[in-house]
Amino acid sequence: MADIFLSGNVRTNLMAMQKIGRDMGTVEERLATGLKVNSALDDPANYFTSEGLKMRAKDLENIMDAMGQSIQTLKAADSAVETMTDLIETARAKANQALQTRDGFQRDEYLQQYNELLEQIGKVAEDAGYNGKNLLGGAGNNMSVYFNEDFTNRIKVESVDYTDISQSPLFLTAKQQLVPAAAPQAAFSFAAGGAAQSTTLVSATTTPFAAGLLEDDVITITGGTTNQPSTFRIDDDMTIADFMNELNNAFPNVKAELVDLGATVEIRFQSAEPVTITHTPVATGVAANLALGTGAYPSGPTTESDWSSDAQIRADINIIREALQEIQSQAGRFATDLTTIQARQEFATSMTNHLEEGSGKLVLADINEESANLLTLQTRQQLSQTALSLTTQSEQSVLRLFG
Repeated sequence: MADIFLSGNVRTNLMAMQKIGRDMGTVEERLATGLKVNSALDDPANYFTSEGLKMRAKDLENIMDAMGQSIQTLKAADSAVETMTDLIETARAKANQALQTRDGFQRDEYLQQYNELLEQIGKVAEDAGYNGKNLLGGAGNNMSVYFNEDFTNRIKVESVDYTDISQSPLFLTAKQQLVPAAAPQAAFSFAAGGAAQSTTLVSATTTPFAAGLLEDDVITITGGTTNQPSTFRIDDDMTIADFMNELNNAFPNVKAELVDLGATVEIRFQSAEPVTITHTPVATGVAANLALGTGAYPSGPTTESDWSSDAQIRADINIIREALQEIQSQAGRFATDLTTIQARQEFATSMTNHLEEGSGKLVLADINEESANLLTLQTRQQLSQTALSLTTQSEQSVLRLFG
């Protein structure tokens, strides 16, 4: 096909329309994407600068995610510390209650509750982990929290070991209770035909005494602080439970308990002070005595309670006070670390916003401006089409000369 030659006016108008079309395509792309720089071809300097800012903002977002998890780890530890503090306060209350009584059995009961509280303190520390990190778990649980994308700024949260409170800075140890060092062997003994025998009973609650005790036998308890004898007589309808109640009511400082041995039941005694329990059988009138030493079962070595003296209880109260001071100091350290991390997290959030805003200023399109540009280009396009039509019509007028 032979070349087609356009006149100068037609070519000028055509090129103008082509340029307007390209400009309209650019404006429409900006309106569609919201960006005035869609690739490095549009503006290399602004494009790569914007990408660098966005990349740093993304890195900071990842750092903030890690900071958020670190905050949760600290909160878990802080919550555990608060619970441990409550338990230690309760343990101190038990020690103070023990100090207010002179009853050895009550002290031993408070001591048992005290030991149970100490056990729970360590278990709370064991359960304080979050996402594999336990700041109360000791070695291997230190936590580094980074604040910038190149990991040059950080804070190191030091862990402490509260899982074994006896070896930790709390220095809380369980105390020895009033318990036999060996299994108790002796039971309440009676004289029968001149020889002593253990009291063996058929039932612990309902059956009357089957052996050893008879109606009108007399039980006498002497010794202790008052040194006044307490006596009661066996009744024909008395059950073992009645007998135990009489014993405990007649002499509160004697602790009588039933031990189930299967086919038989034994009565065993414990006393906070030296006492003597005497059984006088009605048949013989001969008394048989059973002496109880302080804090002891009738036979076998025993271990004395750590809270048998006021001085020991006061010493433990002082240890508890020091433990409270230590754990409150640790709570303060955690609170300081938590405040620091939260402050840096807020700063990182603000910094991320600045970076994203700066990146946008380099590449984002002004929608209002681009809309106005599109309207202007559409008007120009219409005018160019009209101009091209007029130019073509002027060339067509030449054909009339040959008509």
